[in-house]
Amino acid sequence: MGAVTLDSVVARCDDIVAGVVDADLIMMSIESGKYYQLNPSAGRIWNLLEQPRKVAEICQLLSKDFKVTPEACREDVFRFLEDLVSRKIMAIRG
Repeated sequence: MGAVTLDSVVARCDDIVAGVVDADLIMMSIESGKYYQLNPSAGRIWNLLEQPRKVAEICQLLSKDFKVTPEACREDVFRFLEDLVSRKIMAIRG
């Protein structure tokens, strides 16, 4: 697994099903049977990844949506995406 960078293109893995319950996004991995609950900012990333995207684009959109500095956004997004890649929920495509 490569490290997430601003130039990385990330995409959802195919075996994840997701739905909204109250304000949270709930996901399940068909492969592992594990459930995940995402807060609104993490859910926004999931929604942005309806199509594969560059991490730089995700960070730019989230910085505006949540009014955070680009540096803080990058740090949080990198950590979150690396966690999802390690859990096989998302994959680095390029």
